[in-house]
Amino acid sequence: MALPSITPDFEEYEIPGVGTVRMRPLSSKEVQAFGKAVEDEDEERVLKMLDTAIDEPLEDIRAWVDAMPLYQAARVTEYVVTLSAEGPEVAKALGN
Repeated sequence: MALPSITPDFEEYEIPGVGTVRMRPLSSKEVQAFGKAVEDEDEERVLKMLDTAIDEPLEDIRAWVDAMPLYQAARVTEYVVTLSAEGPEVAKALGN
């Protein structure tokens, strides 16, 4: 029996100074693929993770991350991780 295709819903997320972007939770396989990128502060893998989750071109994501304060970039990353692990309700409750 084939498993049904599961398409995650995109959530809107406000990034101060950037605007509203659409992002989706990462799949279990994607989370495993990115492994400890956030913990290890592997910038290229974190950017790839954000590119996978956010419905925007990688070049734009890279420009935002390079221009924004570290705490703000960390919040975007934390939101993706929380959205993927615990769902949109928990991610939204934590805020931006």
